[in-house]
Amino acid sequence: MLQEFIRRFQLYAELNGHTGCVNTVHFNPSGEMLVSGSDDREIILWDWAAKSKRLSFTSGHEDNVFQARVMPFSDDRIIISCAADGQVFSYEPNGLHP
Repeated sequence: MLQEFIRRFQLYAELNGHTGCVNTVHFNPSGEMLVSGSDDREIILWDWAAKSKRLSFTSGHEDNVFQARVMPFSDDRIIISCAADGQVFSYEPNGLHP
């Protein structure tokens, strides 16, 4: 049963942007935006339907980003991240919304 489930997986998109291993991906509540974080310490916001990068920024972390998420009830305007450096950051990136 598990094998059959796995066989149904299909590649939806190849999103190129990070230069390091991607450690986290997280959708916003509507499923329109994907947030990713990586060993390159960058955070990228992706337009899921268009399969394209919306915004990319340096996290400010001193080590690999292990979690990046859209803050609930923030109207998708706040991103929270944590990394191997033990720090938690909050961002309100410019250009996230028109």
